[in-house]
Amino acid sequence: MDEFCAFNHKILEAKWHEAAGKWHLLVESGGRTFVDVCDIFINAGGVLDNWKWPDISGIETFKGKLVHSADWDPKYDFTDKSVAVIGIGSSGIQILPHVARQAKTTTLFARSPTWITPSVGISEPGQDDPEVDEAMNYAQKELEKFQKDPEYLRGHRVKLQDGRIQGFKLFMQGSEAQKEALAMFAESMRQRLGNSEKGRRIAEQLIPKFPVGCRRLTPGQGFLEALLEDNVSMEWKNLDRITERGILTTDGRLIECDAIVCATGFDNSFRPRFPTIGRDGTELAKKWEESPEAYFGITVAQMPNYFMFIGPNSPIANGSLVQAIQITGIYIAKCIQKIQRQFIKSMSVRQQAQDDFNEHCRTFLADTVFSGNCSSWYKQGDIDGKVVAIYCGSSYHFIESLKEPRWEDYEFAYVGDVRPNRFAYLGNGITLGEAQGKSVGATQTLNFEEYWNLFNSPAING
Repeated sequence: MDEFCAFNHKILEAKWHEAAGKWHLLVESGGRTFVDVCDIFINAGGVLDNWKWPDISGIETFKGKLVHSADWDPKYDFTDKSVAVIGIGSSGIQILPHVARQAKTTTLFARSPTWITPSVGISEPGQDDPEVDEAMNYAQKELEKFQKDPEYLRGHRVKLQDGRIQGFKLFMQGSEAQKEALAMFAESMRQRLGNSEKGRRIAEQLIPKFPVGCRRLTPGQGFLEALLEDNVSMEWKNLDRITERGILTTDGRLIECDAIVCATGFDNSFRPRFPTIGRDGTELAKKWEESPEAYFGITVAQMPNYFMFIGPNSPIANGSLVQAIQITGIYIAKCIQKIQRQFIKSMSVRQQAQDDFNEHCRTFLADTVFSGNCSSWYKQGDIDGKVVAIYCGSSYHFIESLKEPRWEDYEFAYVGDVRPNRFAYLGNGITLGEAQGKSVGATQTLNFEEYWNLFNSPAING
């Protein structure tokens, strides 16, 4: 793939040119800027890709080591240091045990309860599952068996995916699965925190009142156990500001630090990191200032020939994201095929179709735990905000929904002043494979199921 990739390039601006039906990209590389032009613009930058410092007064005055979880300094040695960790999201939960093992003292600053799951899934590994260690890493013999026996690996993956899909039921408010998860997770956390005075105090502060899944679920191996260590303490909702020497609490105490770890997350606004200007001068960042909205997380009204991976209301917490990304790629490929074959200059999702999709998402998500009374990046940190990050169904539901594009939801403009015959793409009556002298006889021996799969492939005429 290297020949198709340009590394060390940064897009400064993307602008749609209506007359030409093309995107003009202002690009910087090696100290120079230039304009590149494309018919199709795919933004695969993701959402949790732009880390940011927390908005805490005085952070710039700190004289010790300041590090962000997404900009880690592997050379820094925490041994015998006094360390503060700010944040109790997924990053903070994973970082704390490792820092605490090295540091002289570790202080965790948290402001929201959170659920710590028993293991990677919603249950402990069973007797017939592959062997794993305490950190849930596969044993070497299992890795070798995966490599030698693809069917064994596939069977394990199927079991994992079935479990994730079944687990989606717990995200429905009031469901039996949600009630069972509440009881199981709370009991698991209490058992791991123990019956000491410190353990009971942490349990009272940390175990949420909101539903399981309202915030991102994190296994957090070793996190609860680290909180019980004598060299670890937790400060709850009382960070006032940062000084040269450490962190000042709201009750006036100065907690001196050699290092501060900011596990405070990313810009989750979904806004692109560079100006993206579509039809009629519509700038996507401004369009999404109040609330990011898209069509199945892939296309946006007024943004012709523009596609995204993991846009607003994608299946981020709905099951396996890998398969969701794969179907997104296939969906985009089908759109590109249509553009190439049918003399299409531009395709843009209709505003009404986008609005209807978002209305359905809001209605569905109102009955899920994602709309619960917690502060979550799914709602851009607003407890009462709209859920903008989560799809309205399971990840498998997302895959099924995208198998066949709804072309009626799009507006098309065609090349030239006069639209050509709609069937002109049929060409000279033979496929590309036939023209290249490839064997196509196998297609004459397929059964119905194989034919069905063939005609659902994005590369049928390849």
